[in-house]
Amino acid sequence: MTRTGRKVAIWGLCVFCALYGWTAATHLVNDSASTALHEDCKDDKSCSLNGICSKGTCVCDQGWKGSACATLDFAPAEKKTGYRQININGEGNLSSWGGAVLYDNTTDTFFMWATELAEHCGMHTWTTNSQTIRASSKDPQGFYTREAVQFPVWTHEVDVIRGNNGEYVAYMSYHVPSPYPFCKTCTDGSTDPNCKKALPLIEDSDPTYMSWTSTPRGNWSDPVLVMMAKPEMDINMAPVILPNGSLVGMWRNHNPGGHHSTPHPVLATDWKDPSTYTWTEEQLFDDKDVPGGIEDMFLWVDKRGKFHALFHVMYGCGEHNTCGGHAFSEDGRRWRWGGTAYTGLVNFTDGTSYDFPYVERPHLVFDKDGVTPVALTNGVKPGWGADGDQSFTLLRPLHA
Repeated sequence: MTRTGRKVAIWGLCVFCALYGWTAATHLVNDSASTALHEDCKDDKSCSLNGICSKGTCVCDQGWKGSACATLDFAPAEKKTGYRQININGEGNLSSWGGAVLYDNTTDTFFMWATELAEHCGMHTWTTNSQTIRASSKDPQGFYTREAVQFPVWTHEVDVIRGNNGEYVAYMSYHVPSPYPFCKTCTDGSTDPNCKKALPLIEDSDPTYMSWTSTPRGNWSDPVLVMMAKPEMDINMAPVILPNGSLVGMWRNHNPGGHHSTPHPVLATDWKDPSTYTWTEEQLFDDKDVPGGIEDMFLWVDKRGKFHALFHVMYGCGEHNTCGGHAFSEDGRRWRWGGTAYTGLVNFTDGTSYDFPYVERPHLVFDKDGVTPVALTNGVKPGWGADGDQSFTLLRPLHA
């Protein structure tokens, strides 16, 4: 693929040939694994809680690097990994938009739940054609093979986490059966122009539901409403469930001021009981600390019991700029912004690289122990503007 200004070849012509033989820039950024040192750390917070402060220097945990252990330590990526459905069974390309991955020790398998655009459409139909699929891989850094539709149209931006008794718990924007017009005339992972003319704006009516199961391939519970029937927008709910069954997490809207996406806290005393969920509009970060709007939160608890979050930084992604931010907390309530976690520049094992202009929906992939990060997934679009329709779920491995 060759970029001309901010243009990229359309998928049906060359976007996915890029994934298997790009002509993009071949410069590489030095992402070699090394222990990051912060010469004047005072405590572990100086190391973004991604390492320990030892005798005045930060020693970063696996998967992190930089002066304050705030930057993900990527290894070169394989192009045929993640969730990329390209001409599967001769049926045409399928666009997808990020995936949550969890390990199941019973089957010794890593499972991914990803947003997929039904009927071979592109991201321009996300408000009408989004569904949730399940895929799997024996290798956490490998290619994830599509297994089934887990939640039908219309479901979007699923986050799947573990419950306090080992359950698999999904939170998602959910309208089933879908009340929206459905595009059925796409063929190659991009959106039929005739469908674009009829797409509704539904960001003011995206309720969030929760469903759970004891096994990834088992029967999921009937989804239940956890967030108001008509929120302001899709709330990107991102929680963690604690050992006592309580929940701490984030959701977002455009308050205060209505000018950009802003995360807020959500708490629950019992994750299975929607009546215990408490939603507030407390602002978790000062505007002066955060680079514009942030969304697509992903939360986790590390091996020391500390809380972390990744975000999509909405403005300026691509062209070597910040696409993902990191924040950390000792209790899941009071958060501190850590800075840039990653950009859109991806280096590949064949020596090529590409600077993606859209890098959203971050999810860390953890090893079998559930706490050691081994990869990052994102929903990405290779093209800009009108070409930013075809998409896939990128996986970038982290250095061991």
